[in-house]
Amino acid sequence: MLQKLCNRYESLNCLVRKRATGSPKELAQKLGISERAWYKLRDELVNELGVPLAYCPVRRTYYYAEEGELVFRFRRKLEDEQMEGLSGGFGAHTAVAHGSFESLIRLWV
Repeated sequence: MLQKLCNRYESLNCLVRKRATGSPKELAQKLGISERAWYKLRDELVNELGVPLAYCPVRRTYYYAEEGELVFRFRRKLEDEQMEGLSGGFGAHTAVAHGSFESLIRLWV
């Protein structure tokens, strides 16, 4: 089940980045879920995870309103030697250091 969920997120990210999702109904079919399930998933991504997901009715596709991607994977704990050269904010350093299973949005600034 978890592998299926990871594949769904990867497929979604790929389709959104390519701007090839189609309508909400078409996207749901591509993801192998109902249209209602898609709307529920979309609401969770936007409202709970802050994914900047938008829809263009003219092009009939979803897209990211900010540059970035949806990433869903396991992060391994870094050893002290590996962490020495890292820089960044508290949140990014803590997420990598604690090796948690998490859903992340990587925004390129």
